[in-house]
Amino acid sequence: MSRSSGAAHVRGTRRHRQLLTSIAGALAATAVLGFVLADHREEFAAALGAAPIWILLAATALQILALVSRTGAWHVSVRAAGGTVARRRLHRAASVGYVGSQLNSQMGTAARIGALRRAAPDARPRVPALIAAEVPILAVEGALAALASFTLVGPLGLPW
Repeated sequence: MSRSSGAAHVRGTRRHRQLLTSIAGALAATAVLGFVLADHREEFAAALGAAPIWILLAATALQILALVSRTGAWHVSVRAAGGTVARRRLHRAASVGYVGSQLNSQMGTAARIGALRRAAPDARPRVPALIAAEVPILAVEGALAALASFTLVGPLGLPW
């Protein structure tokens, strides 16, 4: 086996392993979600049935927009911190962080940074710079949450 064909074999094996890991992760997340919702399936079905389809589609579109925007902002922040990570690798690391953030927001940050360190060990900035890259994103998200919180005051009967 020549050196170039050996390298191609290693890349093919790595891609195959990444594909299997992605599929296993998606199946595991689906299984956990199914387990969590199993006891509340009637409530979940009633909530889905009560919501108009256009609201569900709008919420889905807004969530996708938020995820893509946050990943784009993280890409800019990582570049500003000295990283030269390719956008695809950065998006992949960010997706791991989104799954982690379902458990805890700090877990999401740690998962995102850990995945980036593993995916691009030579192209990423040091860990303190990656943590600092999160600060502007969290500040913007906090400000947006504060601006939008007034929409919950009336429906939830909360005092100002």
